[in-house]
Amino acid sequence: MSYLIKKLQVPIFILLACIFSANTTQEQLDIQPDELKRMSTFLSNFTEIGLMDFNVQDIAKDDLIMFGIWHNYKNNYNSRISLCKTKDCNYGSLALDKKHVTESIMKYFAINFTDHSGEGYDGKVYHFDGADGDLPIMTHVKKVYRHIPGQFRMTGDIYVIDHDGVTEIIGSFEAYAKPYKYAGKDTWSIISFKGEIL
Repeated sequence: MSYLIKKLQVPIFILLACIFSANTTQEQLDIQPDELKRMSTFLSNFTEIGLMDFNVQDIAKDDLIMFGIWHNYKNNYNSRISLCKTKDCNYGSLALDKKHVTESIMKYFAINFTDHSGEGYDGKVYHFDGADGDLPIMTHVKKVYRHIPGQFRMTGDIYVIDHDGVTEIIGSFEAYAKPYKYAGKDTWSIISFKGEIL
């Protein structure tokens, strides 16, 4: 360890972090409006179900399952959601096959999820009750930066549109994602999302 480090009594990991930060100045990218719109739609898939503070490295299993269920409820209701076929339906009147939960997690998180479980899961499908009425929470990506090779940092607004069509900004966000190909199409997989509601 050098004399300077000993003299300053600075932990080596702090010095390394500072050096790394100094050498990785993020470049703001010139993204076309249609691509910004696609990015905004991608991130809105998380905010519309209230998933606004997570990191893929340590996201809870229950949050992934919750995403898989409610993403399909909001975006694929007619094609994937069915009525419960059992007599009593103790866990809810609606049903979603576990394969659709798996697909949604793979599509947005790039995680091959197999650990299906929890209340309402019968081994094949998830049973639940619907919930409507809340205004959808959406994102507007305003700036995109090259974080490190193969990763982007996106920042912008979190907003709602009320029943009269009026847009209200209710917060801001910072999200990290990387380019990803799913089902032969170019998209992104989320790395982390941090939303701040005003």
